[in-house]
Amino acid sequence: QDGVEAKLIGDAEDCLNESKTGISNDRVERIVLCHSKFRLKGDVSDRIKSIDPRIAIIGPEQIAQDLEWHYPVLAYTNLGTPLGKGAFMSKEVFFRRQRSSAFPTDQSKQLRYRNDELVDLSQCISEEKVIILGGPSGCGKTKLALEACDAFALKCGWDFVVLEAKNSKNADEDIELIVRQSDRLLVMVDDANEQTELGHLLDACIDNEGVKLVLTVRELAKKELERRVKQQARPKMFALEPLSETTMSRILEEDYGVASKGLQSKIATIAHGNIRVAVMAALTYASEEALEGADIYDLYDSYLANALSPYSEKEIEIAE
Repeated sequence: QDGVEAKLIGDAEDCLNESKTGISNDRVERIVLCHSKFRLKGDVSDRIKSIDPRIAIIGPEQIAQDLEWHYPVLAYTNLGTPLGKGAFMSKEVFFRRQRSSAFPTDQSKQLRYRNDELVDLSQCISEEKVIILGGPSGCGKTKLALEACDAFALKCGWDFVVLEAKNSKNADEDIELIVRQSDRLLVMVDDANEQTELGHLLDACIDNEGVKLVLTVRELAKKELERRVKQQARPKMFALEPLSETTMSRILEEDYGVASKGLQSKIATIAHGNIRVAVMAALTYASEEALEGADIYDLYDSYLANALSPYSEKEIEIAE
């Protein structure tokens, strides 16, 4: 500590020495002294600043406080520092949580056959402040939103976080800490119609020019969400149509090895354009015969039974 104090005092005096700097002292607006000690003793900082009121001292403690209070997303994305109370998360954390759900959808897989929609949505994000991405259940809204937001963030140098309704118990506190304090922040809200703190989030977004929102919603809840959002903002509506049966069959064959045209057709009949259901069927049924007479409820029962098969009855009882 003594060595750091002497060094900082010497640096301050050098900065005020016109013969060394060649600059008149009356032209000096601020003197910034930096150090790498974890924490200076309280009186050390005071003694150094008493040399001249223009002196500011910056070290790890001050940087840590600035990151925590003013740039939490920067600290999270670059240093791995916990982000507030945990309502907001990175794309990677969102992927992990999705894979651990009862009916998991692997959002980390590559986006397929949506290039045009990806370009259009990315452009829409660059032009609009609040976007509502709607479409039928299972048509790929979440995956498209994730990829478009990520593409925009990488291209434009923005931070990107996800808010998921079912994991947003502390959203109010985090909205104040993160959304109001951040600059160049893109927030994707999955299943936004279920987000109880949506009004608070919209308020914070509107008050902060450096924040954009992308809200996903299922078709059945789209009108109600649009009504809620329009009370506070002017959202841009973006509609996503289901994949065609032909495209769905290609994905089933290329990604899940379903080569039988008959099986592809039966899966398409059950899925009705829902790619999530189609994937569940591909992972559950190995033949056309197994699917004969099955409906969506049979599929859910079979899929869940397969998912629980590695666990004992006792383990399942404890989990319930």
